[in-house]
Amino acid sequence: MPEAPSNYDYEEGKRRISAWLAEARASDWSPTPEVRRLQSLIDDLESMADRLGGQEWLYLEVAHDAEPPKEFDLDGSLIDPGISNAGRFAGLRLRLQELTQTARDQLAELPSARERNEVPHAAQLFLHLRYQCGLSLPTLYDSGEGVSEFSQICAEAKVFLSAVRIRNILSEALKTFDRHLFPGAIDYFLIPKK
Repeated sequence: MPEAPSNYDYEEGKRRISAWLAEARASDWSPTPEVRRLQSLIDDLESMADRLGGQEWLYLEVAHDAEPPKEFDLDGSLIDPGISNAGRFAGLRLRLQELTQTARDQLAELPSARERNEVPHAAQLFLHLRYQCGLSLPTLYDSGEGVSEFSQICAEAKVFLSAVRIRNILSEALKTFDRHLFPGAIDYFLIPKK
């Protein structure tokens, strides 16, 4: 907990969290289009890597891996190119498979279309605001100050949750709270006192 008195306006910070939450909840952003794009790409990459592994492309592999024509310098000595084309075709298939895995990893990081994480993020912002304003982290009981204040932030954003649900969200936020790891754009919520 900060030792010096807070230089931040706690009430204005809460108001901004509420405004941010209302705007975030009103957004019609959905991960579904990106999920579809990535899944389509994954399907195409897997299909291409599998197709290139078939026997019917053996001649293409031989042509792709063929050494370039020999070159000679002015005195007739063979110029060593210093590189070989051997394995380029297999390497290409491997890179397609690696790109497929990268796309799968990106797909796994996208939230579910039904998952809304604005309220948990607002809870993290609320905890950091309290900490930066010199207030203790909230105790978690339904009629406690922290639960009441966060419930008010949510209600002002037109997000109506029971005290039990608010308490559970704050409980989860406290489990991952790190006073040194600020959530994105925390500076917007830390308003200097006038």
